Amino acid sequence: MKELLPMIKLLTPISQPIKLSDTPNHHSYWKELDEEKFREIPHETLCEDHKKVVFKLIGDRAWLREEDSDLIEMLAREGAI
Repeated sequence: MKELLPMIKLLTPISQPIKLSDTPNHHSYWKELDEEKFREIPHETLCEDHKKVVFKLIGDRAWLREEDSDLIEMLAREGAI
């Protein structure tokens, strides 16, 4: 994708995490994570801030709802608008 759209990047979510235990109808669960392999993902692919978000979500057994994040605010925080 970077070859086609070199300026593309992931946005950092701003919604509040939701505990899996608080959402009984949500049936997606974190699989065991090989932390060493995860940490080896190149910074160009997944920055440290995004890795921290993932580790925190897994550790807290939580998830994020995309629709709870304000897209305009996320773009503004990234300096995209």
